[in-house]
Amino acid sequence: MLRTTTTTTSTTTFLRATKKDSIDWDEQNDRFKAERIFDQCLGAIADGDEEMLESCLLQIESDKKVQKLSKKLEQAAPDVFWKKKVKEIAAARIVDDCMSAILSGDASEIDGCMVELENEDSMEYLEGSSK
Repeated sequence: MLRTTTTTTSTTTFLRATKKDSIDWDEQNDRFKAERIFDQCLGAIADGDEEMLESCLLQIESDKKVQKLSKKLEQAAPDVFWKKKVKEIAAARIVDDCMSAILSGDASEIDGCMVELENEDSMEYLEGSSK
């Protein structure tokens, strides 16, 4: 009987340990993808390739992730031109997504888009481009 209890306890301990220590592969894949895209975008900046930078940012699905990556790229960008270019591409992407949401008539997408547009960096670029 003591042996059964020991086996059950060690099995329970093992199950608890694996649940705690288990890897969230979806989260890991997202992190690796973000790192790969960031490296590609930095490479595009280093090569002076605007089209590659734009296609790099198009790989990102969500506007929030685009904003997050564009902030990282702005910090890493060596000069003002590339900082401005990253902001421009990110803001244009948000505007395009908003137009798609408006055309589809999806109210929740439109609301989310408006929140993104109210971001000070997006508004700063959009106001500057209309002058």
